[in-house]
Amino acid sequence: MPEDRKKLVEATMDWAGQIDILVNNAGGNPGYGPLADLTEQAWDKVIEVNLKSALFLSQLVYQAWMKTHGGVIINVASVGGFIASTGVNAYNVSKAGLIHLTRSLAREWGADGIRVNALAPGLIRTKFSQVLWEGTKGSEMVESHPIPRVGEVEDIDGAALLLASSASSFMTGHTLVVDGGQLLCTSS
Repeated sequence: MPEDRKKLVEATMDWAGQIDILVNNAGGNPGYGPLADLTEQAWDKVIEVNLKSALFLSQLVYQAWMKTHGGVIINVASVGGFIASTGVNAYNVSKAGLIHLTRSLAREWGADGIRVNALAPGLIRTKFSQVLWEGTKGSEMVESHPIPRVGEVEDIDGAALLLASSASSFMTGHTLVVDGGQLLCTSS
């Protein structure tokens, strides 16, 4: 909600006095199933959580600190932003939009000293993705991947640290895929 985003930025500025790094890590998928059956309400929620919130929180942080001091924005997208996949296409469309938002913000805000990049995890063992990896389903999904396992949250740490640090000081507008090689095995 707009008022919650505003309160978050104000509280952070009051507490820390600056916002050097913003990680937009929201994700939701209330619209599981075929697009033919997706309700407008579910579509709106997917777009609101996965895409709209990243833009408007980034705008607030831009105005509050980064416009005059620079900084780093990391958008957590998904490997799904690159592929079509039955059942989660609303989610995938929103994450594809987030990948493009990353490129657009990088283009617009680079001269202000702001680097904007995205991470695109594959299947990672979280509560959000539990329906995809629990039981034998997850093993079957990843058995053909070059790294044939479900990813762990720790598998994302290094990539996030790279994007947040000066080690990537000449990198902006990119999406770093951390998927165990899933995209290598995707035909669609």
